[in-house]
Amino acid sequence: MKSISVLVIFCLLINEGFSLSCRCVPGNDHPQDKFCTSDYVLRGLVESGPVTKTIQIPRPDNPENSWTRSVLVYRVQIQRIFKGENKVKNTTPLKDYPGKVPLPMEVAIYTDNNSCAAQLEQGRDYVLGGYIDGQDLEIFSCNWIQTWGSLSSGQRIGIRRYYGRNCACRTSLCSWMDPLGGMMDYYCGLNNLYCAMRKDHATCSWKDIGRGYRECIRDATILGFYK
Repeated sequence: MKSISVLVIFCLLINEGFSLSCRCVPGNDHPQDKFCTSDYVLRGLVESGPVTKTIQIPRPDNPENSWTRSVLVYRVQIQRIFKGENKVKNTTPLKDYPGKVPLPMEVAIYTDNNSCAAQLEQGRDYVLGGYIDGQDLEIFSCNWIQTWGSLSSGQRIGIRRYYGRNCACRTSLCSWMDPLGGMMDYYCGLNNLYCAMRKDHATCSWKDIGRGYRECIRDATILGFYK
C-alpha cells in the first residue's frame, strides 16, 4: 500500500477490548476535499460482490517469500469517470487502448478484508473516490463512498465542474464566512458551496454553486431555523 494513500485516507485501526473497529480521522467531510484527495472519482453500479480473495505480495527484502493479504473484490460497472481517467485505464486490459475509456465498463475494486472494508450493496449506484495501488483500484470505508441518489444537485455540479478545478484550496483554508457575508451554515455549505482561490491567488473563499446556497438559507429561514 502506498504511504501517500495511508496519509490521504487516514483509516485507523484501534483496539477496543477484543474487537477491532475502524475510525476515520475527521476534517475530510466536504465533497471537494474527498474529490481532491482521491486518485480516482467515478460513478459506478455495483454488479456483484464482495468475493473474498487472497493475494500474495512479494517481500522487498526477500522476493522468494511473500505476505498474504485478504481482500474483498467488488465488480463495478463504471458509468462515468470524473477524475483519474488515465489512471483507471491503466488498471484495466485497455491500458494500451488509444483515446478515452469506452464506457460503460466493468472493473474490479478491492478493499482490505478487515474492519475498514468498504461496504457496497449490489445493484446500487455510487460515487466512489478511492486510490490506486499498483495496478488495482482500491477503496476503504474512510474514502468517498456515497450513493449517487443522495448527492444534492449542487454536489453533482461540483463533481462535474468545480471541485477538480479548485484542488489548490482545501476547504479548511476557507473561512467560516459564507458568500452572503454571514457565518456559513454547515448543511447548506456542504451541499452547495465550493472553496476557490481568490483573485489575489493567495487566499481561498467560498463560492456558491449557482444560487443553491442562497436558496438553502432562504428555505431554512422560512422554516424558522434562522430569524
